[in-house]
Amino acid sequence: MGRTESLPFDRGTTFYGLGNTPDLSLGAGGINLEGRIHLAEVQNRKLGSKNDTSGRFVTLRVARNRSAINLLPGRLVRHAIGTPAAGYPLGTGTDGYVYQTTDPIFGVVDDQLPAAGVPPGDLFYVVIDGPTTVISPTTGSFTIAAGAILAAATGTSAVSADAGFVSVLNTSSTTVAQLETRVGRAEANLAASVTAVSTPYQAVVHCPLV
Repeated sequence: MGRTESLPFDRGTTFYGLGNTPDLSLGAGGINLEGRIHLAEVQNRKLGSKNDTSGRFVTLRVARNRSAINLLPGRLVRHAIGTPAAGYPLGTGTDGYVYQTTDPIFGVVDDQLPAAGVPPGDLFYVVIDGPTTVISPTTGSFTIAAGAILAAATGTSAVSADAGFVSVLNTSSTTVAQLETRVGRAEANLAASVTAVSTPYQAVVHCPLV
């Protein structure tokens, strides 16, 4: 397999291994992997229990969890900037979830991960291009139809329980910032429009670094 197709650790796992607390006493392990991009085949999308039999690929980027919380699968995260990114290049880590239109979108936390997510300090995959699972907002009224343009929903903070969710782009009041940081589109084959809160659904994302 090519260099970008040989994953350093399996999807649905982390660098330090599921259930393990990263030992950072001697420095973070796997620094050489941070920001590396890999091309992988689309697997069964665990979050939302959707099989994908297409020939599509998914692009993954290895990221360091530089936040103080476990980052959960299917949630939209932002690039670490400012103090959390001190000394680290852009595109190597995240300091939490997207919660405002000015956040630089990193991608979607690997939807193959278990519900406990990724502990602080660990390395994991972020989906930056291709099919994945995202989650509708925790509040509000919306209708996410098949093929709808998606955008990040607003939340309280980068580490709050109401952040990192994805909804339909409001085209009637769209700002330039929202257009610049739109996430992708809902899948073409959604069985029905998504109208329920906190609901996993299938999407195809595209989250360029700049």
